[in-house]
Amino acid sequence: MGDVVNPDGLEAGGCWPAFYFGLSPAVTSQFDGGRHFDPETYTKIGYRPEKSRVDPIWTILSKAGKTCAVIDAPYSCPTDEINGMKVVDRSGHVPAGSGNYLNFCALPPELANEINAKFGEDPAGGPRHLSGHGFESKTIVPKKG
Repeated sequence: MGDVVNPDGLEAGGCWPAFYFGLSPAVTSQFDGGRHFDPETYTKIGYRPEKSRVDPIWTILSKAGKTCAVIDAPYSCPTDEINGMKVVDRSGHVPAGSGNYLNFCALPPELANEINAKFGEDPAGGPRHLSGHGFESKTIVPKKG
């Protein structure tokens, strides 16, 4: 193991998406966690998961019938398709939506209530929002056989 050194201009928030998308920020445009580079306007824009051009690894695995558990993957959003469970922004140091459009939520949605009941409210003081944020309509149910 060695040290990870970010290229000049690449904020650490670009490394996590590079990991779970399996692509460099040059392809995903997500160079700083919650910000994208817009190649059409040459400006920085807020990250919106529905504008993503690629699927993260858990969506690819889910579509292949694999069960996935994703717990607070940094800078990930809950609009991904997943066969399994996903927790987003529970005690995250930087909420994926910077608190503007995304807060603590989970798939299945009742998991968020279960986490709060068992462990209490977010110890990092993050906003509390327990809706599914689109999870319900995008959950993958694996094919049998």
